[in-house]
Amino acid sequence: MPRKSSALFLAVFAVAGCKLSTDLPPLKPISLVTLRSIPDVSSSTGYVAQALAYFFSERGFSYADSHSPTNSCAGPQPLITSGTGPSQWLNPGQPTQLTLKGPGVPPRTVQLLQGTPDAQDPNVYTNAFEPTLYPGSDSAIVTVPGAAGGFPAIDVRGKTVEDFTFDPVADSGGTGGLALHWTPSTNSNSAMEIDLVYQTDPTASGLNAQVVCVVIDDGDFSVPRSFLLGWETAGEDDNPLDHQVRFIRYLTATTTAGDASILLINTLNKTEIK
Repeated sequence: MPRKSSALFLAVFAVAGCKLSTDLPPLKPISLVTLRSIPDVSSSTGYVAQALAYFFSERGFSYADSHSPTNSCAGPQPLITSGTGPSQWLNPGQPTQLTLKGPGVPPRTVQLLQGTPDAQDPNVYTNAFEPTLYPGSDSAIVTVPGAAGGFPAIDVRGKTVEDFTFDPVADSGGTGGLALHWTPSTNSNSAMEIDLVYQTDPTASGLNAQVVCVVIDDGDFSVPRSFLLGWETAGEDDNPLDHQVRFIRYLTATTTAGDASILLINTLNKTEIK
């Protein structure tokens, strides 16, 4: 299953180091939900909400917890990687819903459905109607009623992330690395993912590599020089290649019920195309 390689991609995995099938932990119900803050000029706030939810059984998963970023970078790595799907897709029951609640405004509830028009993944549950979103003010609640033989009843709540701006990013860095600046968050639990995405050579089919940094959301970070060779090559004035930088502010929240887990990631993404 192709996927964007990113710190925010929640990697489902079987426990390593087990020699016999009896050593493996049991399969457990897991749900991964990403709530995207989407720019929309027709919205009174400039943003609407889109949820992308998956429900499946697997032995475990890992993710980049926004509450404990480590100011670290990884890469270069492929922009698109291949992976296998989970052991089993599960039915969450209906109505599975997303509700947005904020001070001084009415709640907004939409149903999450599988097989909505234009959905690129047949296993994703998403909302056909995108409600108005108040970034940083709204809380998002995902309510799963559960289904017999499928995913159990569970819900998760998390604060949405604040809007932000960022300074233009240079094509090269100095001895101290590549300096990045953005509006710091007032929520100490959010983190920022910054992706330097680029084309490695003129024969590559578009953007094909990236450096991924997950950092404290305080508005300042420098990408170390050791990660910048590909980025700087793509930005050479006499032979530039496609390259762009992506800022992703995110905030994670989890809930468990019995052996089931649901993870909600509230995000707001911005991109500078070079």
